[in-house]
Amino acid sequence: MFYDSVAEFYDEMTGFSDELLPACKALETFLKRYPAERLLDSACGTGIYAIAASKLGLSATGADLSAKMIEKAEANSIRENVTVDWVTSDLKDLQMSRIEKFDMILCMGNSVPHFLTPGDIGNVFRVWKNLLNPGGVLVVELLNYRKILERNKRVIYVNRKSNKEYIRFYDFIDSQSLRFNVLEIEWKGNEADDHLFSMPLHPYLYDEIIGIGEANGFRADGVFEDLTMSPFEKHNSGIVLIVFISK
Repeated sequence: MFYDSVAEFYDEMTGFSDELLPACKALETFLKRYPAERLLDSACGTGIYAIAASKLGLSATGADLSAKMIEKAEANSIRENVTVDWVTSDLKDLQMSRIEKFDMILCMGNSVPHFLTPGDIGNVFRVWKNLLNPGGVLVVELLNYRKILERNKRVIYVNRKSNKEYIRFYDFIDSQSLRFNVLEIEWKGNEADDHLFSMPLHPYLYDEIIGIGEANGFRADGVFEDLTMSPFEKHNSGIVLIVFISK
């Protein structure tokens, strides 16, 4: 599994330690407009938003299919001295094993494009609806693929930590599919060891996601650039964040 393979260096690559405080502040701002007590961080990765929610006093659950990412998330929560209910599960299994429901579900960090067909996404929206209390809030974040496809932008992020470099980039296949790659380069003097990790994605446009959500029991309540609800510009913003309300 792709995320099991990258879990060991994922936090270093994404800057977990530097991003946790901004995530807490952004979520705190968001909760002033959309209050919640019970939150599910769906496809939580190493748990940054579930941990942020717990720090803000919410009852937080984090779920991810990757056991290695959940191991990292649990270690992060212990280090941050917060309590989070961590679950290694896909969404269908989570729905079957959970009786309690949530006031808010987050799906952050471009997780949606991992579902490769609109039918897959529709199934996920139905699961999210079943996990939410009536009137509950669903937040879906993904990269702005309209901008990426218009500009044919292959390289997403490049960063370096000590002797390691991480390059995240795309291979464009067609308008309905692309390949996401993470290139890890470890420098040893003038010599470099490299490891390439790849997986397919579907580059959904945000209006497609809105349409699928509204066809499966949700009402779109806002389109923003981030959790601080900065205005979204469809040709310029790098990220799109869609807020849905369960009907």
